[in-house]
Parts: sequence; structure tokens; C-alpha cells
Amino acid sequence: MFSFFATVVGLALAGLDPIGALIAVGALAAGASRRAILVFSALSLLIPPALGVPLSLFVGASVARVDLSGVDWYSPWWVLGEAAIAVALLWWAVRRRRRPHPGVSGPAARGGGTGRLAGLAVLLALAILLDPTFLGLVVLAGREPLWELVVAHLLWSLISQAPLVLVGGAVATGRHRAAVRLLERASARLGPAVRHGVTLLLVLVALVLLADVAVYAATGGEEYLLG
Repeated sequence: MFSFFATVVGLALAGLDPIGALIAVGALAAGASRRAILVFSALSLLIPPALGVPLSLFVGASVARVDLSGVDWYSPWWVLGEAAIAVALLWWAVRRRRRPHPGVSGPAARGGGTGRLAGLAVLLALAILLDPTFLGLVVLAGREPLWELVVAHLLWSLISQAPLVLVGGAVATGRHRAAVRLLERASARLGPAVRHGVTLLLVLVALVLLADVAVYAATGGEEYLLG
């Protein structure tokens, strides 16, 4: 059980996402009400477990029961898949490099009413269906008892959205002005570095996958770089 939750924490840290917190801070600065921010925070934190638990129960558990002993891991289709993923990652990295960093004052962070922020929270929460760390959790948790599965998804949501938890807690206790100033300073200082670091990581992963494809081609389909 300890190793399972340690893996969940690792996945959550890998999926750490400050976007929700930046939007909440920007909305506060633009005049959004405390109620709107609390609704935004609650939906952003609760929708991922609401999606993840049933997915783990029905999809993750089914994947966990699949017999992989007959899979041909040296099929060229796997190499084509690796190459496609590598190209997609490089394209994503280029798009990130060209896109200006919005910070907390960008258009996505403008203030709005409760309904507008609630809709934005739903859209952002649904985007986790494209998050590899979330999908990994869905499969991993599908093998565990129900209570561990539920706790795992709640833990992933709280840790991966830790900055938003900070903002939501500050708003709930009436101490959000200090949190706004803190996150604005952190975003100004660390935001560009984190953004460039993620872009570099995407490029490195893509290069590793391309190297794996190259080794497969050089050995005539006999060996993989990654095992």
C-alpha cells in the first residue's frame, strides 16, 4: 500500500499544474467575488476524482486484466507509434516556445461571474483526460481496493492542484490578498524558468524516443534502446 501511494504522489508531482491557481489569482485581481473563486476551486478539485474513480473501476481494472504475454513488442507498429509520439512532442514544444507566457494577468485569467468561472473550471478539469499522469493513475488505481482507489484520486487532485488549494484556502479564510501577492511574485520570478524547463523536458523525451527508433532500425528490428 505504501508503494502504491508513493507512486500516486510521484504522478501527482509530475502532473503539478499552476494554471488553475494563476486563473484564480488573476480573476481575484480583476474583481471576481470570493464565491466565484470558491466555486471555481471546488469544481477544479472535485471533477478529476469524479471522473477518475469510475474510469479506474471500469477502464483501469479492465486494462489491468489484459494478458500481455502474447504481444509482439518488436512489431514495427510500436516503432511507428514511438515516432509519432516523438513528432507530436516536438510540435508541442515548438508551440510552447512560440506562445507568450500569459502570467496571472493574461486573457484567460480575467475576472468574471460565478457561471463563467464555473464553466472554465469544467473545461480545465476535462483537459486532464489528456494528461499522461492522470491516465497512468487511472490504470494503476484500477488494481486496488475501492477505498484506496478513491483516496488515490483525491490525493492526486489535491497535490497536482496544490497552488489552487493554497489560493482556495486563502480565499475561504479571508487571507487571499497575501496569497495573491505571493503567487504574483512567484509567477514573475519562476514562471518563465518552469515554462522553459517543461519545454526542454518535452524535447528530451522526444529525442529519447527517436533514439529508440534509430536503434531499432539500425539493428534490423532486433533491439530497442529502452529495453
